[in-house]
Amino acid sequence: MHAFAQLEARRAAELDAHDGRRDAARQGMIDHYLSTRHRDNAGDGCPTAALAADMARDAGDAAHDDYIEGVRDFAQWLATDDEDGLARLATLVGALLLARATNGSPLSDEILHATHAALSDDS
Repeated sequence: MHAFAQLEARRAAELDAHDGRRDAARQGMIDHYLSTRHRDNAGDGCPTAALAADMARDAGDAAHDDYIEGVRDFAQWLATDDEDGLARLATLVGALLLARATNGSPLSDEILHATHAALSDDS
């Protein structure tokens, strides 16, 4: 799925920007994911969030299988020594969807900031 290829490129760019340090690259991805720029540019955003509702309706086709693989890969990339990345991914996607749905109100920024604090390495 082309959309997940773009996500993979973003992850590679984060690794490159952080000299291959996976923890720093993962935090860079979280920083980007929970930014107002990402929230406000859904067309250039994460396919995990953008396609979730469509994939729920079209379960069982090849695109759905590609989506599952993309979600699994993203979760594995977000994994730490302490967890497999699924909760972290679900938290990111949920926060992004809620922030987009409440955009234009202070609650949207509060969602991004609270989630960022919860997922930051220094919390």
